[in-house]
Amino acid sequence: MGIVTGKAQRSLQISLKQLQMGDYFDVMITGDDVEKPKPHPEGIEKALYRLKVIPSEATFIDDSEADILAGKAAGVTAKWLEETQTTAFQPQANIELNECNTLLQFIKGDEIMADKWLIWARKIQAISQSGLAFSKDIYDIERYEQLKELSAEIISEYSEQSTDDIVAVLSNESGYQTPKVDVRGVVFQNNKILLVKEKFDNKWALPGGFCDVGLSASENVIKEIQEESGFICVAKRLIALLDMNKHPHPQQLFHYYKIFILCEISGGQAACGIETEAIDFFAEDNLPPLSLNRNTREQIKMAFDFLKDSHGFPIID
Repeated sequence: MGIVTGKAQRSLQISLKQLQMGDYFDVMITGDDVEKPKPHPEGIEKALYRLKVIPSEATFIDDSEADILAGKAAGVTAKWLEETQTTAFQPQANIELNECNTLLQFIKGDEIMADKWLIWARKIQAISQSGLAFSKDIYDIERYEQLKELSAEIISEYSEQSTDDIVAVLSNESGYQTPKVDVRGVVFQNNKILLVKEKFDNKWALPGGFCDVGLSASENVIKEIQEESGFICVAKRLIALLDMNKHPHPQQLFHYYKIFILCEISGGQAACGIETEAIDFFAEDNLPPLSLNRNTREQIKMAFDFLKDSHGFPIID
């Protein structure tokens, strides 16, 4: 459990001591810990990162319009109705709560269970795929096909995709199931970082994508940067190799590793690609809304930290 408040650190400590709540919170983000206060999501995103949870695994309980806006920007929010700062809100929270029992039921309910079902379904799918790859017995093959269909039904239940669509995606997978690899290019110019605006969700990300077979990680990132931004780059150094499950990304159908590679512009010019609609360089304190499937605010900060100290070791996990 964490708390995100605009109070200064000292003011919060005085309040928690007076209320005898000092031991309740694992993470405390105050106004001293952020550069941008609510309604900016910086504080919530920092809390999620330190709690090691993704937005869909958390609920931000709020009592003001600024809270709701911050929570929605971070991907999770619930409005507390019993006692609020205002009587009517323009922005709408994802859910309205008015007593502690309702909150407890919500936390224990399907909203939280959905992500667990996805994790279980993903494991079932991996078992079925590996079984189909190596089994020779026709009856075992039939059972593994049933497992694949079962995992698709579970995923469909907790997503907006149909079972047939998911089965079609899973049918493209073959061989022993391993994590997929996503590569991201980190490019700086005048102490600002290159981001591209994705057509998929109209949010910003480091240029990159899934690694293609036949190309190395550095060759892949150079290709992705040029296709999405127009810039020709040279790969310089590995910054990080991260497990997507250990960072606050939304849940995905498959398990991904994310590779961040520092690159340097050697030619070309800004030009949108098939998947992008804008290109720009951003300062660390002026980041746009980020595509959380692709990169988190903490990962962008990690890139800036590397810019300030390029002698550090690559980050793993």
